[in-house]
Amino acid sequence: MKSAATAIEPLLLDEHQGAALCGVSFWTFREWTASGLIPLVAPPSPLNHRRVIRRKLVDRRDVETFIATHKQGGAR
Repeated sequence: MKSAATAIEPLLLDEHQGAALCGVSFWTFREWTASGLIPLVAPPSPLNHRRVIRRKLVDRRDVETFIATHKQGGAR
């Protein structure tokens, strides 16, 4: 009998996943990454180490840090 597998949350998200995580549109999230508010991750291509993968990825922890940094109000 197989045990229930633990759901694995990815560390890297594409811009669509990042937008969904934040609850904003893709275009808003894309502006945040384009302006450098949320840094992009550029992993190397497995075929050519001098190139990077063209897909835009973000680190989930950077998204969480961005959210925590921009919170307003709440308990102090």
